[in-house]
Amino acid sequence: MASIRNRKGKWQARITRKGQQAIAKSFLNKQDAEKWARQLESEMDKGCYTNLVLAEAEVPYDQVFEMEDINSDFGQADVVLVLGANDVVNPAARTPGSPIFGMPILEAFKAKTIIVNKRSMAAGYAGLDNELFYLDKTMMVFGDAKKVVEDMVKAVD
Repeated sequence: MASIRNRKGKWQARITRKGQQAIAKSFLNKQDAEKWARQLESEMDKGCYTNLVLAEAEVPYDQVFEMEDINSDFGQADVVLVLGANDVVNPAARTPGSPIFGMPILEAFKAKTIIVNKRSMAAGYAGLDNELFYLDKTMMVFGDAKKVVEDMVKAVD
């Protein structure tokens, strides 16, 4: 359920769902906050939340692949760059008895080299350590994703 509140002269819409990180966004007027919250909750109910987030980040849809379409490519990848993800790339989802067993994941662990960018080693929503982070072929880079990627691009230019 969304909550709408006036905060420092702006209207903040905040959506909280069990098992998911709270999502908030600020608007100049209450109507826009309510509209955004209704749209996002509707997308979440339909399972299309990720598409909405990508659209808001202005990621071109033709550059986005469905999980089942991209997973087979990871085995041929020299490098996979994981930005901020946790449970969705955790190989524990393939281990019977794991709390996330059976959860669909991006199979980044199949790549030759994995670079993971996160702010910390904190666990994901499931509260589990991510086995991917401890693989010999994984390199962890800590910091703000935008700055880390900008620095990587500068380094290879």
